[in-house]
Amino acid sequence: MVELESNLMGLKMLKSRNLLAVCFCFFGVIQELFPQATGDNLISVEFSCLAWSQVDTKGLRYLDGEKVEPLRISSAYRTGPYRYRGTNPIVVFREVAGPEGAVIRQPVGRAFVDPSFTKVLFLFIRNDQPEGSGSEYEIMVLDDSLDSFPRGAYRIFNLSNHQIGGFIGKEKFIVPTKEFRTIELDSEDKVDVQIHFSSRVEDQWVPGVNTRWLYRDNMRSIVFVTADQESRYPMLKVKSVKEYLED
Repeated sequence: MVELESNLMGLKMLKSRNLLAVCFCFFGVIQELFPQATGDNLISVEFSCLAWSQVDTKGLRYLDGEKVEPLRISSAYRTGPYRYRGTNPIVVFREVAGPEGAVIRQPVGRAFVDPSFTKVLFLFIRNDQPEGSGSEYEIMVLDDSLDSFPRGAYRIFNLSNHQIGGFIGKEKFIVPTKEFRTIELDSEDKVDVQIHFSSRVEDQWVPGVNTRWLYRDNMRSIVFVTADQESRYPMLKVKSVKEYLED
């Protein structure tokens, strides 16, 4: 069994200079929901994986019970599903050569799962300063059940430094910075969906993205909204990762 550290290091909300720093702050808010998670908690869960940006997935592993399982991660699509039964947290590691040919399991990230969750999504965010957090990757754990994230819905992540607002079809929304919202469409909007995103800067809404998306009732979409952090009026960028569900 991978050796687990006894202390969970808290993440401080930092003033971001780049997108990854914003993501780390976002992750910290989520992880603080489970401050008492320890290796004494047994969980049984199905999980999928997604990376915000390109990651080095070579040699990634995890333990399902006593069995070592390979792990694939992509920034273009979900991977999995994988299954896990064991202690909390789930530890992702690489096997590296140690002294005298011994194999050492080197942790690269830990996922603390709410024991009430049975199906989750792991969002991997690369840590540019692993020495500070002790992990190569931060892993955000999200409830991925159909009750939480139903068919046809859009889950919008605001990874910018400003409040995001807009509409998908007829559904209006506002997403605070470093938070997310799940949007379900009205039945009349399920054909060719009008999409609009604006950012709130200096108490004014600045238009950002205006487009149309084709709707599928057997599809769920994770939508990442980011922005150029250097400009006064940030240019919004939208990345959508779709998942098609079987009937």
